[in-house]
Amino acid sequence: MKAMAATSQSSDAIAPAPLAPRRPEATVRALVVHDSRLLLVSNDGGFWYTPGGRIEHGEDAQIALVRELAEEVGLEARVAGFCHVEQFFKPSRDLHHINLYFWMDLTNPAQALRLEDPDRQVSMARFFSVEDLQGLEVNPRSLKDGWWRARTVRPSAWAPTDRA
Repeated sequence: MKAMAATSQSSDAIAPAPLAPRRPEATVRALVVHDSRLLLVSNDGGFWYTPGGRIEHGEDAQIALVRELAEEVGLEARVAGFCHVEQFFKPSRDLHHINLYFWMDLTNPAQALRLEDPDRQVSMARFFSVEDLQGLEVNPRSLKDGWWRARTVRPSAWAPTDRA
């Protein structure tokens, strides 16, 4: 009995699936205030933002935030409470994030910042006063208002005002 040769030429070839539409990504952001200064990170010193990152599929948001803070700046902290939700758009980098902001308490306020970001997205970290923020490009821009010093729940900002 002769074996039949398989051919790769078939009229029933399966076409690749169309790409799914892009969707916003859910991210968590840490509001760490120490000595009336807010912790911000940057990858180039030109644009500063609160530490945090993507929530992995199946991961609890608060666990993701503790993980991200440790990965990016080497700080151990616990989630102290929810603050607010904000949208962020940066079309030049094809970003659309739904940011969940949480207050964080350092477990050891004397610990030093250590840049340990395995993804190399963060190359600088520093605590800033409200006055320090005035000359910087920050996200969200509302951080310059100093609302974070009161440590209260903030109304959510759903208007796309922070397009960078």
